[in-house]
Amino acid sequence: MTNLHKFDLAFFGAVPYDHLLRGRTGAFVDNLVKQGFFVYYFEIPPASILQIVKEPTFKKRGFIKFFWPPVKVTENLATFAFPPIFPASRFDTGWIKNLNVNRFVRRIRNKYSPLAKKKNRPVVALVVTPYWYEIINRLQFSMLIYDCIDDVKVFCKEKHIAYFTELQRKLVEKSDLTIISAHKLRDDILAVDKNAQIEYIANGVDADFFIRKGHNAPIPEALKNMPKPIIGFIGSLFHWVDIDLIAKTAQTYPNYSFVLVGPVHEITIPKLPNIYHLGAKPYADIPAYVNAFDVCLIPFIQDPLSDKVDPIKVYEYLALGKPVVAINLPELEKMKDLICLAKDDNQFIAMTKQAVFENNPELRDKRIQYAKENSWNARVSDLIKVVSSHLNDKLNKSLKGY
Repeated sequence: MTNLHKFDLAFFGAVPYDHLLRGRTGAFVDNLVKQGFFVYYFEIPPASILQIVKEPTFKKRGFIKFFWPPVKVTENLATFAFPPIFPASRFDTGWIKNLNVNRFVRRIRNKYSPLAKKKNRPVVALVVTPYWYEIINRLQFSMLIYDCIDDVKVFCKEKHIAYFTELQRKLVEKSDLTIISAHKLRDDILAVDKNAQIEYIANGVDADFFIRKGHNAPIPEALKNMPKPIIGFIGSLFHWVDIDLIAKTAQTYPNYSFVLVGPVHEITIPKLPNIYHLGAKPYADIPAYVNAFDVCLIPFIQDPLSDKVDPIKVYEYLALGKPVVAINLPELEKMKDLICLAKDDNQFIAMTKQAVFENNPELRDKRIQYAKENSWNARVSDLIKVVSSHLNDKLNKSLKGY
């Protein structure tokens, strides 16, 4: 195993590969492919047939590919999509769960197994959400890794928390290794298995991409006539985003424009004249929006859920040297000299105004340098080292008969 490329990787993701919002898993996959690794990417099945209307990715693919999705194979990447779950609202119950699991396992064996057998290399599976446990439990890989990127509650509705918690317990116990993206996630894993093998790999950013696409980018049309300064937020608007704090800050500074870029889930955007919700934008357009912001926000609700988050958006903000005002989260402490960390709402509001008037080119350069040092390229190098080390140990023990 001296040649790192003697193993392939299979990612069991939480979103479609070409999802509008590119996250950690997509960044891992793209960088591994660029480095010459062969990657299998398994997309999480659509939650219902309504996803063809609700989810832009599926809508774009069209009716036929939604119900009869093809396998896409390029030089270093094979993506596997699945038809929708039936029926979505009861996927965790008895015979319906077994029906769906059997369908998807059969599809994987029919489509993936012949390709993997032909390549004849060890395959390391990385599972991003406990959802996959029932399926992964019926498959064989050279090594199984749980890439724990969030609290388990992020992946399901409240009525399914108990079920998903049990799936995570089983996944941790079955995995050879768990990778965590935030230090606080370690406690969740050790609570399940006190002997679990755990490695920490933080999130990162496509620093070069953001710098290239953001610096000197034209101001997006939607922002051209907007009153300055522009205070911006990029990302999905879920219940962990403190929309009340955004509203309170906007009311305090009625002459500032507050711009929200991202899809809305489970919350209502306040109807204030200086709050502008622009919806989701393609990943390639995000740097131009960030570059046009005067200040960037991370207004998360402080609770056990956000304590386990390493926000990708903060790295993206820093890649363009932007002042950042954030609620003080454990994972943001490592960059406390680069961003403004607020202990409460009042401090958050005050810091927003301070950030507007910041004029510190040296601090801006330090932020950009920090982003470069925490690129996805660096994170993938860490991932390769971790996977290689643990896979070698497992194969050596197997050869010695342990």
